[in-house]
Amino acid sequence: YYCHAADQGHVVAQTRLGFMLMHRYGVKWDYKEAVKWFKKAAEEQNFPVAKVLLAECYLLGLGVEENLEQAIRYLSDVAQDGNADAQFNMGMVCEHQNNFDGAKSWYKEAVKQGHAGAMANLGDLYFHGVAGGDLYKDRNEGIRKAVEWYTRASDQGHPRGREHLGYCYYRGLGV
Repeated sequence: YYCHAADQGHVVAQTRLGFMLMHRYGVKWDYKEAVKWFKKAAEEQNFPVAKVLLAECYLLGLGVEENLEQAIRYLSDVAQDGNADAQFNMGMVCEHQNNFDGAKSWYKEAVKQGHAGAMANLGDLYFHGVAGGDLYKDRNEGIRKAVEWYTRASDQGHPRGREHLGYCYYRGLGV
């Protein structure tokens, strides 16, 4: 049914079919075909979810060559429009470029919409002392803030938030 609807130009079907191909849900993995459907939905119909998934393909080199600029192109508009997943991914791009202020800013935007992954990643920035742009002068204050973010992520059931919060309790850090 998704194939037929996707062929008819149904944007949600195009995106879901791409997702199924990307994650092998009832079909054989085919990243190139997934990218084809994401592009149709993203470029022809300007569908935000498809743009985020297409950006992930460019970030990871799934079905296309890795291309950071293309990924950012797809993510930035959607992130500016308030898509939490795009904001989270923009935060990760900034973090991997050691732009910790940018990462913190994007994660906080995603957190406003309840994105648990962004909460956990903010915790990591504070835990490692880079949330202020430089290493924290007061390491304990950074750890306390990390615990706050890990707790928020954990409360939403985020696995890494729970793992890192557990580590902090086990080691007596910030608790």
